[in-house]
Amino acid sequence: MVFAASTGYFALNSTTVKQTTTVTQTSTSTQTVGVSTSGYTVDLGFNSSIGFYLTNGTGFTLYMFKVDKPNNGTSACNGSCANNWPPFFTSSIKVPPGLSASSFGTITRKDGSMQVTYNGLPLYRFHTDKQPGSTLGQGIGSVWFAYSVPEPHP
Repeated sequence: MVFAASTGYFALNSTTVKQTTTVTQTSTSTQTVGVSTSGYTVDLGFNSSIGFYLTNGTGFTLYMFKVDKPNNGTSACNGSCANNWPPFFTSSIKVPPGLSASSFGTITRKDGSMQVTYNGLPLYRFHTDKQPGSTLGQGIGSVWFAYSVPEPHP
């Protein structure tokens, strides 16, 4: 069962991590991230400026790279790029209601490692995100974005 509200996303049996960041002296931005205890390998987070977005099973944001071409089986982020944007991989996909496991796939990278894709685009983490719910990679270079998804409907 999934409960979506303007304050965040809550998955049944998940722990909630709440992070409040002061934007100015008079306004705040609240972000709630479901940290899965139910074994999801891909989950959802919510941020008031991004909306719903993909996370790994521990709540770390998953990003897309606008230079990647969907469904071409390759990643455009290799070498030092991959040091800053580590490819996301899990050997099995378990998703909460509202996401479809069939939307996920894998590619083999130039170095022979595997990477998970969503709707044909490779998924990445950002090395500077040090805690669940962090979205420090959002908008970097106008080519890196949290992989946003429509509001889930279980």
